[in-house]
Amino acid sequence: MASGEPLPSPLPGQSPAPSRAEQSRAEQSPAEPSCGEQDVGMTMARVTRGLPLACLMLLLLRRAPGAGAQVTRGFELQQPQDKVSVRAGRTLTLTCTLSGDVPAGPVKWLKGWGSGSETAYEQTGSFPRVTREVDGSDTDFTIHIKDIHPQDIGIYYCVKFHKSPSGDEVFRHGKGTEVSVYSTDAQVNQGFELQQPQDKVSVAVGETLTLTCTTSRDDSRGPMRWLKGWGSGNETIYDQMGSFPRVTRDVDWSDTDFTIHIRDVQPEDAGTYYCVKFSRYLGRIEVFRRGKGTEVSVYSTDAQVNQGFELQQPQDKVSVAVGETLTLTCTTSGDGPPGPMMWLKGWGSGNQTIYDQTGSFPRVMRAVDGSDTDFTIHLRNVCPEDAGTYYCVKFRKSLDGDEVFQHGKGTEVSVHSWNLLSSPGLWLGILLEKGLLGGLLVFLFKRGRA
Repeated sequence: MASGEPLPSPLPGQSPAPSRAEQSRAEQSPAEPSCGEQDVGMTMARVTRGLPLACLMLLLLRRAPGAGAQVTRGFELQQPQDKVSVRAGRTLTLTCTLSGDVPAGPVKWLKGWGSGSETAYEQTGSFPRVTREVDGSDTDFTIHIKDIHPQDIGIYYCVKFHKSPSGDEVFRHGKGTEVSVYSTDAQVNQGFELQQPQDKVSVAVGETLTLTCTTSRDDSRGPMRWLKGWGSGNETIYDQMGSFPRVTRDVDWSDTDFTIHIRDVQPEDAGTYYCVKFSRYLGRIEVFRRGKGTEVSVYSTDAQVNQGFELQQPQDKVSVAVGETLTLTCTTSGDGPPGPMMWLKGWGSGNQTIYDQTGSFPRVMRAVDGSDTDFTIHLRNVCPEDAGTYYCVKFRKSLDGDEVFQHGKGTEVSVHSWNLLSSPGLWLGILLEKGLLGGLLVFLFKRGRA
C-alpha cells in the first residue's frame, strides 16, 4: 500500500486497524504476556519468595522426571570373566568395559561385596600395584594387578557409580570374577583332580570306617590330609607324616590313592570329613584343593542295620463311611533296631501322630495287642476330618533321639457319608421282605376264598 493512501475502514463489529507506528512498535518489541500469564508469574514469584532456603535448594537439585533415564539409555557394563586362576607373583588381569550413554560418576573395582568390601582400584586414588589397560579411557576399565599373592584371593566386582545429592551411589555392577591364586611350587597343576565320591556313610560302633579319596598325579610339593570338620575347629584325622594308630591307608605310599580306614569307630567319630591337598608357598602350607566332604553317622551296635528287617503296609487306598471303623494294616519281619513304631497321618513337618506304643489314643486299638510284628490298628467312629494319607513308621534310637528307620508307602483314606442306596445287602433285605409280605398276602387271600 502506498504511503499516501488512507487505511481501510474497519468492518462492522471489528476493532479499528492499528496505525503504521503501532505496527512498527509491535514488530520491534517482544510480545507482552497476557493477563493470565502475568498472574501466574507473579503468583510463582510470591510462592518462591515465601519458601525457606532449604526447600529452594531441593527444588534446584531435583532432576526433571525422566532425565536420568535419558542419560543412561542403552548403558551396559560387561564383566565377562567368571573365574581366573593366577600364579603367585604374576599379574592378574580383570576385564570390564562400558557401552551406551554413561552417567556421571566414578568406576571402581571392589574385592568382595557388602560392608566388608575392599577397594582394589578407583580412578582418583593411588594403587601402586594396579595399572589400567587403556589409561584415561571412558569405556575400558580393564585393570592389571602386579605381584599377586594368596591374600588377593576373592571375588572382584567392576562397579559403576552415579552421582546423587547424597553422594556416589551404585548404579550398575558386574557379576563378579572369582580369583584363585596358586603357589609357584604348585605350577598350576592344570590336570590335577581330587575325587571324594562319598556323600554320606553310616557305620556301626566298633566297626571300620572307609573314606575314599583319589587324585591325579601331580609334581607339587605339599601334603595330603584328612580333616574332620572345616574351619578353625577342624581336627587332623590323618596326614602322611604323622602317627595315627587307628588309621591305615588302603594303598600304602600311593601318590594317587589316599583312601583310609578308621578302626573301632565310636559315636564321637560322627561328623563331616574332608580330603585336602595342600601346597607350599614361601615356607607356608596352604590349602590347594579339597573334596566336597563325606558326612559320617554312627549307630549303636545293637541296631546293626538289621539287614533282614522289612515293613509291609499293603493297602494303597481305603474308603470308609462316616461313623464306621477304619482298619489300617502294617506288619514287620526280621530283627528291627530298638525304637518305637508309630502311625502318622501325613508326612513332613505337618504330620500328626495317630498312634504310638506309649501314648493314649482313645479311638485307636491294636488288632493284636502287644505284638512285636503286627501293628495293624482300628480307628473307631471315623469322621470326615480323618481323610488323609497314613504311614506306618519304624523308628530307631540314636544319640540325637528317635530317627526314622523305615516307613510304609502310605495308605490313602477317603471318608464318605452313609448312603442307603449304596448298600447291596440292604437292597437284598428289602426285596426279600417285600417278597415274603407278598406271599403272605396271597396265602391269606386264597384261604379266605376257600
